[in-house]
Amino acid sequence: MSATVSQSSQQRQSVAAAAAASSASSSSTAQTAPFHLHHHSLNPSQRLFTNFVAGATALSAAFAVMHPLDTWKTNRQMASTSASASKASLASTFRLLTKGFFTSVIGSAPQGGIRLMTYEYTKSKLSSPQTNATSLHLGNLAASALSAVIGDTASSIIKVPREVITSKLQTASHFAHAQPATFVNVSANIWRTEGFQGFFRGFWITTLRDWPFMCILFTTYESFKLAHLRSFSPIAKNPQDAAAIPTGPSILFGGISGGLAGWLTAPFDLVRTRVMTTGAGVREVVLSVREGPNPIRTAFTGAGARSLWWFCVCSMFFPMYERTKEFVRDRIDPEGAIPLPPVRDQYRI
Repeated sequence: MSATVSQSSQQRQSVAAAAAASSASSSSTAQTAPFHLHHHSLNPSQRLFTNFVAGATALSAAFAVMHPLDTWKTNRQMASTSASASKASLASTFRLLTKGFFTSVIGSAPQGGIRLMTYEYTKSKLSSPQTNATSLHLGNLAASALSAVIGDTASSIIKVPREVITSKLQTASHFAHAQPATFVNVSANIWRTEGFQGFFRGFWITTLRDWPFMCILFTTYESFKLAHLRSFSPIAKNPQDAAAIPTGPSILFGGISGGLAGWLTAPFDLVRTRVMTTGAGVREVVLSVREGPNPIRTAFTGAGARSLWWFCVCSMFFPMYERTKEFVRDRIDPEGAIPLPPVRDQYRI
């Protein structure tokens, strides 16, 4: 055991020495680079735990802040026309800002934890251990896209029931109810009328919506992040120990990635919302949109709100995820939290 600890300490010292030597020979611009490499030695279980906690914390916090806009977007999608959507949704938003709030926020914690834990684990297995953390090529993007799909699918066991119940709570004003729309009443009604499968209504349309969304989101964010790291990056032999991107760029990159992904997948979201809340089938909903007076406009109903919502969510989620992950790793392995000198120009194009 002592030999292992000594070896780990020697590795940290060698990495620190290499970084310091490179920093001494770099330009004055390099001395202001905002990156610090934390050379952690976490075992696989600790990495899984770190990613789960960071994902759960970041997603639930972002959803909590943005829930009112999601309620407004969902009600717009349920309204029959754009004109009535504005009146009905604004009124319901002002009256019922917290409808489905606790269901969404509490459910999003395990959803985010499972998604990011699975995403990071899968990406670490698909990415070559010899691949430098700041390299940007098709292999990394393909690994990120596939990992995003696998992570999202794993989190669907929590995500789909959460979205089914939350959507019904948010759109309760569009239907006649004998009882108040509460988590217990809505859950009981789903169980009584549809059984266990009712909690997974719209599973495949949700999956078809979220697979392209997650691919666009994570590959775009990773592309921005890795391109930024190529200009400002410390030495990182292990991609898991790559420097966390600073908060400012993470906010910008996350927001752009989320907004783009949200806009492009808005038609899938509209179909999913109507399937989950009305009980209609996917084919029936698609036909009603296609045969309407303005199919394109109808398909992108609520796209602006969805895009804005995801822009805001992801601009909060990604920096919160990066900082929480860094915080947890530093607590698990305090010795690895010693910041090494910032280094630039290691991987200049």
